Amino acid sequence: MKAKLVILMILLILFTIFVTENTEEVGVMLFFWPIMLSKIVLLIITLVVGFVLGLITAALSERKHTKIIREKEENEKIRTKLAEQQKINQPDKQ
Repeated sequence: MKAKLVILMILLILFTIFVTENTEEVGVMLFFWPIMLSKIVLLIITLVVGFVLGLITAALSERKHTKIIREKEENEKIRTKLAEQQKINQPDKQ
């Protein structure tokens, strides 16, 4: 956990340096409207949107993975119950 925090802090510092070096305004087409933004604002918006999309993707992937595991567990329970019922229903061979 500590290594992740250090890496995150280094990336944040590098991003801050990169953003502060790019202060001029640029023209951006947002759908049909031309907008003038400084590169700082544009880079921060891009970072936030990318971060949010990454969180959503990770959450959906985790949800799918959890669902698969839950289905496997349920299937195993059903197989166990069926095996128990087959043992009960089989007549003893004596």
